[in-house]
Amino acid sequence: MLKFPRLLPALLLTTLALATTAGTASAQEADGFWLKVTVTAKGYQVNDTTDIADKTTLKTTTYMQLHWNDMDMLYDFDLWTLGANEIWTSTFSGSLGAALGDTPAICSDVAINVPLADGNIIAGQVNMVLTIKLDSDDVTVKSISLKSAGGLALDPSVSDTHPFRGDLKVKGKTIDQEKLPFIPT
Repeated sequence: MLKFPRLLPALLLTTLALATTAGTASAQEADGFWLKVTVTAKGYQVNDTTDIADKTTLKTTTYMQLHWNDMDMLYDFDLWTLGANEIWTSTFSGSLGAALGDTPAICSDVAINVPLADGNIIAGQVNMVLTIKLDSDDVTVKSISLKSAGGLALDPSVSDTHPFRGDLKVKGKTIDQEKLPFIPT
């Protein structure tokens, strides 16, 4: 006879396995979606010559495209940024490090490297919360939102002679591909 204390862990594991499998299948529906993402870094820029630290805020808009990675069963992404030549290009690729089957998903220590139009770079790591909302059919993606749960801008975030250190934040939501300020290639 199976006693209740032994039955409970088995039921919990079975329920968790089923929920994870169902969630991951629906999460794949977000493949190819675009997010408009604001990246903000607030902190201090240090001049290596004078050792004076000045408060600085760097902020830019990027566009993130999600790609389902069948091999690793998680989402990869491409960041598109506006360059000094006024042309949008894919400038950084990375991984969210989570399958996103259960939403919201915590994506830990995601590397971010965002070139700015003036030649500076916002670089660092950020913990993100990614939420995928599905329509009532539990298959069709209704919206995707992204927000940071803490992040750190790391050297050489601005330049070799003026390193930047501070907080790094991201915030984004889905955008229709037709509304992008560029045509992806």
